[in-house]
Amino acid sequence: MAKKMGKKQTGKILNNSLKTGIENFVKKNPQFANSQEYLLKHIDKNKLQDKYNELYQEALQEKMNKKELKNHIYSNLPEYVISKESLDDKGKEIILKSGLEEKTGFFNRLFPGPKIRGEKELNNAVEAFRDLYSLLKSGDYSKRMPELTESISSLRNLEVLNPALDIVRAYGLMDDKRYRFLKKEIYKTVREEPKKVIRSIERYIVPEKAAALIIGGIGLVLIFLNLNITGSVIGGNSAITWGIGGIFMVILALLLFFRPLKKSFKK
Repeated sequence: MAKKMGKKQTGKILNNSLKTGIENFVKKNPQFANSQEYLLKHIDKNKLQDKYNELYQEALQEKMNKKELKNHIYSNLPEYVISKESLDDKGKEIILKSGLEEKTGFFNRLFPGPKIRGEKELNNAVEAFRDLYSLLKSGDYSKRMPELTESISSLRNLEVLNPALDIVRAYGLMDDKRYRFLKKEIYKTVREEPKKVIRSIERYIVPEKAAALIIGGIGLVLIFLNLNITGSVIGGNSAITWGIGGIFMVILALLLFFRPLKKSFKK
């Protein structure tokens, strides 16, 4: 049977459980990755202590040894850290409603509503884009690929904007109609921004996309020059030739730019 733990050891177990609980929550809800301090603010430490005492008494009743007691607490306390029981009222309203903790019941798994799908897509996108951002920052890639970096950064901003929206609404600073509208805009961004990233990657991988931009730019210049020249009644046939050449270059550029990638391998 385990001996009574000292205050220092109890504090260590509580802190470790708190840390593990937050880490587990963030894994499921990556949008809170940079909000640990905010999460801590809304966890009721007294309730956490009460849960620890409850688990400790259970271990004593089961006559567990010291190792078994620790395993019992570490197996149960972290999942309690961010829950309806441990969070204050604002935490329940903001953190749980923003995360997926209360939205993954049996019925919701079978028939996920638009908000659940939106939050799942947001979490997946945030996690993926955080990895991409770290990759770009590992070298001078952000300078060499500014378009790609900009697209990734805009979606990473949702890590702050999405919970910020929930906070503003929870404190009564925004009406429900505007809140729902902005939430839909966030989910829309989550669906559209990855497409921009893919197009950016495609342009760097397929040189013809970059060539298309150059050809199209030259074509537009020729058309513009043709309009200026013919407007001044100078140049005759050569001006018309420039204009036709410019039109063909723009058409070619459009074909190159919007042509889908061909499969590199055949079965």
